[in-house]
Amino acid sequence: DIVDAVKPLPVLAAGGIGCGRQVAAAIALGAEGVWLGSLWLATEESDLNPVLKEKLIAARSRDTSRSKCLSGKPVRQLRSPWLEAWDNEQSPGYLPRPLMHLTVVKALERIEHFARSQDSGAGQLISSPVGQIVGRIDSQISVRQQMYELVSEYLDACGRINAINQRSVE
Repeated sequence: DIVDAVKPLPVLAAGGIGCGRQVAAAIALGAEGVWLGSLWLATEESDLNPVLKEKLIAARSRDTSRSKCLSGKPVRQLRSPWLEAWDNEQSPGYLPRPLMHLTVVKALERIEHFARSQDSGAGQLISSPVGQIVGRIDSQISVRQQMYELVSEYLDACGRINAINQRSVE
């Protein structure tokens, strides 16, 4: 619908894209390209906290939730006791942007810092904005390898589509 609504402007598809098949699907739906986010979080080149990378690799798509606890606006992120406390009925509630972020930023910085220590317990609290595509992240690989896998899977998907089209023409 968006591609049709803004035609002739180009559209980048975003959200829920984490493999070459999904890139091919977005292109088939009319997008000119894709915007990938979560897929890069656990790459070798990412500078995320190593504890957080481990949590992302272990996570499944159901381990995310939308919450306003980071900025006052709904953001999908990895579940944690921090998120659950803010989303609890007994929490003080959320402030509008940018006040919510200003309220929690120092606490999040301390969680990030102390999560690097194995015995601090802050590793349980650390979280990150991430899409449900997190369930596809199952190891820490290089950006180069991730790109290779994306392109390879995209080409395989296009090859399957072309084969179906060829059979229907014959």
